Amino acid sequence: MKKTVTIEVISGSAGDSLYINEYRVAGVKPWGGGKTIATWKIDRERLLQHLIEADVLEKPPTFPDHQTHLDSLRDQYDKLKVLNTPKYQELL
Repeated sequence: MKKTVTIEVISGSAGDSLYINEYRVAGVKPWGGGKTIATWKIDRERLLQHLIEADVLEKPPTFPDHQTHLDSLRDQYDKLKVLNTPKYQELL
C-alpha cells in the first residue's frame, strides 16, 4: 500500500503557510483560522526522491544484507566464546 503525503498552502491574516500532513513547515501560524488555497497529494516515495534529487535531503545510507550481518555477529560471538569460556559459563 502506497503512503501519500498531503501538501497544503493556507492563507491567514498574517500571511501564507505551508503544511505537510497537517504540520506547518513554513510560514506563520494562521491565528483565528485560515483558508486552504491549494492542496496536493503525492506519493511519499516520489516526494522523497524529488527532495533527494533537489539536494534537499541526503540519500539514506545502505545497509548490508541481513544474512551477512548475522554471519558477522555469529563469528564475533564464537571468537569471544572461545577466548573467554570460563566467563561465558558464569554468565549462563
